[in-house]
Amino acid sequence: MKNIKPFLSLLIILISFTLGGCELLGDVMEFTMWTTLIVVGIVILLIMWIVRKIRGPRRRY
Repeated sequence: MKNIKPFLSLLIILISFTLGGCELLGDVMEFTMWTTLIVVGIVILLIMWIVRKIRGPRRRY
């Protein structure tokens, strides 16, 4: 039980490095989510524009 201090110190250092990596991974995932939402929105708008161009102008009576 006397040799637990070095092991505990090493464990705390390892956990602190691992938590920093999790924060980085979370930031990357958040950036990816927003980028995906923006790209999907642009693609949907582009498809709607193409469909409207193909159908031609609507005539109202």
